[in-house]
Amino acid sequence: MVEKYIDRPIFILSDTVPLNWDDGRLITLTGGQAAKCANLVKNQIYAVLIYNASQIEIAAIVTVVWSNTDPPSKVTVRGTTGDNAPASFLFVSGTDTDFISISLAPGSQATIGAFIASVSMPLNTKGINNAELPNDSQFYPFQKYDRYYIESDTGWRSISIQNLDNQFICLQMIEDAATIIVVNKGSDTIDEQVNKFGPTANQSDVVQIENVTKQTYSGNIQGNSGSYVWINGDSAQNSKSSLIALQQLSLKQIMLITKGDNQI
Repeated sequence: MVEKYIDRPIFILSDTVPLNWDDGRLITLTGGQAAKCANLVKNQIYAVLIYNASQIEIAAIVTVVWSNTDPPSKVTVRGTTGDNAPASFLFVSGTDTDFISISLAPGSQATIGAFIASVSMPLNTKGINNAELPNDSQFYPFQKYDRYYIESDTGWRSISIQNLDNQFICLQMIEDAATIIVVNKGSDTIDEQVNKFGPTANQSDVVQIENVTKQTYSGNIQGNSGSYVWINGDSAQNSKSSLIALQQLSLKQIMLITKGDNQI
């Protein structure tokens, strides 16, 4: 008998039929629900950002499956009253697997929000503020669920991420590597929020954490280095004064037309 579930979407009735998550969109899961993405691409690194969306201070125990041979793993996503906890990160490479799934056990009282990030994900950006970062040296708000990107270009550029009031966590990604940037770092450590699955994601140069005690992080981007994305990985409360800016440091390459020994 399933009458007591009649008002719920059919995909949550069974853990054996996960929600199709191939577009990596922002989803919400409660007890007994699962979601699976089965189109990970070789040589790309992926991050699943999970927020504990419970309105009470309860930990979410998330089951993660990324391999048909390695057993499922349990990840604890801490929660705070009022959904004020930062994201937990799950990293996996398309070189090691073509799928990843997450689920909450039946009877779990927790609620989580999650989406998949990479240079190409999520494909469905509903609920995500997805925008190209202007190359104009101006600071722009960097709020929860913001995703900024830039395409490959020539010349050197600089990225600046700032929070004057509190510790702030965000994620920088290129095709095959990711860096968690902690700006204005306080006493809290984020190591327990970072989970790596598979041999590639566990390589020291693939997923890194950069702790910055200053209120502003600055990093250089080399021309023709591929696409970059930056994803807010913190709570709405911690993101209130977070800003991001992109600056051109050198002129773009100019093709010179030569005539004889003279350049025109």
